[in-house]
Amino acid sequence: MEKILELAMKKAPAAEVIRVDSQSTPVEFKAGKLSLVSTRHTTGWGLRVIVDGRIGFSSTTNISQRQNLVENALLSANFGQEATFEFPTSSPATVPTVDSQLASLPMEKIIEQGRRAVAGIAEKRPEVFSEIMLTKLVFNLRIINSAGLDIAFQKTNLAIEITGLIVRDGLLWVTESWHGGKLAWQTDRMVADLLQKLDLAKRTCSLPTARLPVLFSAQALPNLLMGVEMGVNGKNVQKGASPLCGRLDEQLMDRRITIVDDATLPYGVASYPFDGEGVPSRRTVLIEKGVLRGYLYDLQTAGLMKTASTGHGDRGFDSLPSPTASNLLVEKGDKTLEQMVAEIRQGLIVYSVLGGGQSNLLAGDFSLNADLAYKIDGGEIIGRVKDTMISGNIYEACRKITAIGQDQRQVDNYILPAIAFTGLDVSSTV
Repeated sequence: MEKILELAMKKAPAAEVIRVDSQSTPVEFKAGKLSLVSTRHTTGWGLRVIVDGRIGFSSTTNISQRQNLVENALLSANFGQEATFEFPTSSPATVPTVDSQLASLPMEKIIEQGRRAVAGIAEKRPEVFSEIMLTKLVFNLRIINSAGLDIAFQKTNLAIEITGLIVRDGLLWVTESWHGGKLAWQTDRMVADLLQKLDLAKRTCSLPTARLPVLFSAQALPNLLMGVEMGVNGKNVQKGASPLCGRLDEQLMDRRITIVDDATLPYGVASYPFDGEGVPSRRTVLIEKGVLRGYLYDLQTAGLMKTASTGHGDRGFDSLPSPTASNLLVEKGDKTLEQMVAEIRQGLIVYSVLGGGQSNLLAGDFSLNADLAYKIDGGEIIGRVKDTMISGNIYEACRKITAIGQDQRQVDNYILPAIAFTGLDVSSTV
């Protein structure tokens, strides 16, 4: 890396080198049998330069080609965007991101947990076709630049996904997933939840096409929050494409809703001491009691907006930074899931959805097919619904909620409670 930086600085007044090294260990079971065990190792280098005020970039996975890497970065600066930032000189933040137990976890222990999940499903529901994926990830990142910065950190992650497939009035898939930065086996709980959802699906129910109360579980909520995440993205704000432009300190949602991005959570799925540019991580309040409080910026976007980076410059070795959320949290409420269900006379509880891309996500619109959802009647879950679509706008929906759950769940990089919405458009063909 030092050699790359030295070569670049012969022709560029400012330069930065990033090295990303990742090792993933996926273990997969299909139809109750071990089908895949492997280790995948990737290392790559990226070079960003500023020449005559413009940004150039190049990347490689072959360090012997460092001269080509430098020449390509310098050449691309002729066509690059005008730089509106300077490289950082220090990054003092400290965030726990490495679990030593997880980092040293042997393959045999991962396989053992997969077999435990297979046995748990087969024992109680032998007719269920199971697929299980467990993946350990160890990630290393180092950044050096011409301003004297030289920093590095390591990160561990564990992902578990358990899917049960059964033939019942067609094919029914139920999936449970968990993602964490610290070793915490969740397979027993996940198997129990999966089997419970399969039992609830024994009966098929119909729903009227109407505006109905809809309870989104933590697992399904990210599909709604995508619109908000895009709205607070500094790049969309800078382009004038976000519906949240110029609306800081405006009441957008119910006062019970607070959304925070926090890259400083110990062992968080998306935690880091510094972002992909070396800017220290931080806790950023986006929505506070329903009021818009902030956006997410990387260095370049912040420069264009005449403000400071929030430490959200996400990147791989082969890409330029871009504003991206880290750990996105919705603060919890005061109701159990059972209480939230009991308060709905007739409506829907949703665990997973399909689609969304056909909607105007940037505007906050959503149109989702209910992949796994159940009808609530008289405050009780009575059966599964099929061929049902839920649509609305996330900003309008979040102005009319009935309750927020008191328990939060990790769903990828989200930490979420369940949220019950007063009324969303539900259409059904059954």
